[in-house]
Amino acid sequence: MGFQLLEAASSADALRDFLSDTTVRTYNEKYGTQIEYFSKSGKTYLLSPGNDRISIGEWKAQPPEADGQAEICLRYREAGINSAIPAHLRDWNCRPAYGLFFAMKEVAYGNPLDLREGPAPILLPASGEVSLNRAMAVAGRKGEIQQKWKE
Repeated sequence: MGFQLLEAASSADALRDFLSDTTVRTYNEKYGTQIEYFSKSGKTYLLSPGNDRISIGEWKAQPPEADGQAEICLRYREAGINSAIPAHLRDWNCRPAYGLFFAMKEVAYGNPLDLREGPAPILLPASGEVSLNRAMAVAGRKGEIQQKWKE
């Protein structure tokens, strides 16, 4: 884990600064590729595999606990009939920032996929990784991804 991420986990303010107005792509075998926009206002817009609608949520950063790292807290509301959000994630769910960082593959400045309430710009597959550049191409979005961090 690079210095940039260690610094981002050092305080709630640093974590908030790192994630605000960014699009984060995560990947793991259980959930596949997920792409989420973290707005400055504390809203999140999550694109997840097999979901044809964006899941809307909220996020906040909390001060470090005993282990010395800030926590990322997320909660989501139902995103329509095809929601991928389990019931336990509709209440605040906090975890150490490293939990998010270990799953991160890319962080881009801004909201290049224009994730917002409503239909998903693309349908992510249930398995396999999809890069932000690939997601942009499939969604028909023009422009370059401005990378803030990449694995």
